[in-house]
Amino acid sequence: ILGGTGPAIIAAPLSVVYACSSAFTIGQEISAGRVGPLMATQQLGYVIFSAASQAIGALSKTAILLLAVVPTDEDHGDWADSQTLKRYSGKAINAPRSIYVGLRELFTGTVRGISGVLTDPVWAYQRGGLVLLPLGVMKGLLGVAVRPTAGFLEGASRLSQGLGLLCLGKEGIEGNIPHRVRAPEVMQATQLESITSNSEEKKSLDKWTETLSKLTPLFDKDALIHYLELDQASSKRRYTMLFTKGHKIILVGSKELKETTKYFICWTLLGTSVKQVLGREDKFKIKMRHITRFPTACCGVWEFPNTKVIQCATKDI
Repeated sequence: ILGGTGPAIIAAPLSVVYACSSAFTIGQEISAGRVGPLMATQQLGYVIFSAASQAIGALSKTAILLLAVVPTDEDHGDWADSQTLKRYSGKAINAPRSIYVGLRELFTGTVRGISGVLTDPVWAYQRGGLVLLPLGVMKGLLGVAVRPTAGFLEGASRLSQGLGLLCLGKEGIEGNIPHRVRAPEVMQATQLESITSNSEEKKSLDKWTETLSKLTPLFDKDALIHYLELDQASSKRRYTMLFTKGHKIILVGSKELKETTKYFICWTLLGTSVKQVLGREDKFKIKMRHITRFPTACCGVWEFPNTKVIQCATKDI
């Protein structure tokens, strides 16, 4: 915690140095004729808003540090102050994401500050009994003022950061789009051969093909090559990922009713839009980072990075 906040505290005065040096550099570029007035205005706006974001963000991290050093809420995931500090240290992907995260942190800080009066003493008692109970009471009372204030500061920091990215135009709105070096292969040749030779797997593929054609006629001309069940067979609500020969990835959900089973399509992705797949073994989650494209009439195609989170039942899946 301290290792991540130390540089944040120093960032407040350094943001002023950053703004002054960047403005001087832009002035040199203008005088040399290498930068036009429009680009110089964009760069200067980005520098001003980014410097303000760094300075305000340093204050929000310092404020939440006062509560994060008391680890009575470590067992409660994202509600823990140490996790809040990690979120505050994250970087924005693009301008819309930065503004959204700022509003979310403002709301989360307010809710956490009000509810902490009751939850912090309870969590402290669960973690350490009567020994940690006074710390939980103290943390809950301090959090009434500290958490909403930190959330407001972080919201202002993210908003300023988003405005700075907006100054960059399309580049700031789209953000850093990940580029895939090598396309991930859904199945190796040997695995495909084993599935084809396995009669049970083939029957399952045929059943899924029939089910998919009933859900939507869009996949009638596309053939399934593999499926991945994400939940246990005993679960009443299950999710399955289907992979087609046309490089499409489909997440299908099913829910057992009294006499029948209801199937529904959650989402569909093109395999070419998936840039990165990450596995979180500790939380049994798969993250698929992909690109969403929006064609426009006058500005070409805009690309935005997105993430789909898939919950698995076991670590093996």
